[in-house]
Amino acid sequence: MKFTFTNKETYLAYRSEWKANYKELSQQIRDFRFANWYQQPLRPERRTPALDARYEKICKQYKTNCFYTYGLKKKATSMLMELKLAKQEAQRQYLASKENQAPVQLEGCCLMAMA
Repeated sequence: MKFTFTNKETYLAYRSEWKANYKELSQQIRDFRFANWYQQPLRPERRTPALDARYEKICKQYKTNCFYTYGLKKKATSMLMELKLAKQEAQRQYLASKENQAPVQLEGCCLMAMA
């Protein structure tokens, strides 16, 4: 996987965008799980106007009444793997930049070995 960030600022922008996308996907999964639960036969006393309204809102928002979460869960898993790889790449870039910096010379510093 190729990442476009090359410094801390672009990495943080990438993370911010990733976080927003993941939050949206997580909410969609939660909505679909609720809709699937709601579509199951419920006892009449469990049907409330609030639940009815929530279900109708979800149907309108996603323009469907068929809620499959399998593909969404797979996408969430792949996003988590992408984040893990991005963190590793950011760490690799950070360590590479540290190696390319000149060592700091400390004057008048005396290091003592601790025994």
